[in-house]
Amino acid sequence: RFIDTAGIRSTDDPLESMGIERSYRAIQRADIILLLHEASVPMSEFSKLSKLNNLCDIKEKTVLLVHTKCDLCQPDTEDGIRVIAREGVGIDHLEQCLVNQVRKKMLGDWCTVGSADNDILIANERHRDALQRVLQALEHVDEGLKAGLSADLVAIDLRDALHHLGAITGEVTTDEVLGTIFSRFCVGK
Repeated sequence: RFIDTAGIRSTDDPLESMGIERSYRAIQRADIILLLHEASVPMSEFSKLSKLNNLCDIKEKTVLLVHTKCDLCQPDTEDGIRVIAREGVGIDHLEQCLVNQVRKKMLGDWCTVGSADNDILIANERHRDALQRVLQALEHVDEGLKAGLSADLVAIDLRDALHHLGAITGEVTTDEVLGTIFSRFCVGK
């Protein structure tokens, strides 16, 4: 869920101050913060991040710095994501960065299996471990092929990858897999 908040700045207007206070409360509840910085404003004058650090506990939060209006002026830092919203430039990159951060928040280290471009979610630890073993075995296959090893030696690693993949698909049933299944589920008569 996205929340568009009031800009954070100093003001004497009581109504605007209420909006800014609501922004701080929304930031406290947020998992990911998109911090917008107009590229024409020097980063030395851009104190929103330090204000956030002082007023909110954001050390445990993910903050994505987004430089806006990059068609008018380039930001004076290499950090952050550059966009020209009017032309749609950089929006795909921002979206991908946001998706990656959401996956990390949802899956933790599990999202490291596979690429960020797929839509596959790994739902349990046994599958994740098996897929990591598959990946490791396939990396050995790749290394063996590049090193010019014989097909017999490469086939050993390939069989290992198939074995671990089979533990997920049901092609391979081992006592360990059955033990895991029966330990997690109550099977009635």
